[in-house]
Amino acid sequence: MILGQRIKFFREELGLTQQQLADKAEISSKAVGRYEHGSRVPSVEIAKRIATALGISVNELLYPEAIRENPDSITVKIPADILNLDLEELQEKLDARNKKLDVVIKHFDKLNEAGHQELIDYVTALTKMPKYKAEKTDTPLTTPKQKKGFLGTIFGMGGDSE
Repeated sequence: MILGQRIKFFREELGLTQQQLADKAEISSKAVGRYEHGSRVPSVEIAKRIATALGISVNELLYPEAIRENPDSITVKIPADILNLDLEELQEKLDARNKKLDVVIKHFDKLNEAGHQELIDYVTALTKMPKYKAEKTDTPLTTPKQKKGFLGTIFGMGGDSE
């Protein structure tokens, strides 16, 4: 589930309108709509305000790996390379990642359904090639859980489990 989908999910779970969330987070309702649609990505500071307004942690909002089992028990896997970053460094990493994701989404949106599936199949095949696999740098903070692969996170589709 992508960030916008998570914002919408948690907002609807609370029974809030976009305007109500915007008021609680002290942002515009247009911004909430853009975040939910995926046309904009909130800064870390805005994400913190949205998370607070939704009554969830920033980790739960920002990281697809965050699994909401119940309000008192959240399992989160955070990449080890961001554990010791200050807010500015984290923002830089998120901005760089979001630029890459924006390119993928931009091109994905230009494809028809057959093209969507072809891209998903291609990326799935790439993840099976050692040459392209990311290093395993995740540091489990609690019990590890299976998570969706990269495309599953972006497009809400299934992916390889770790």
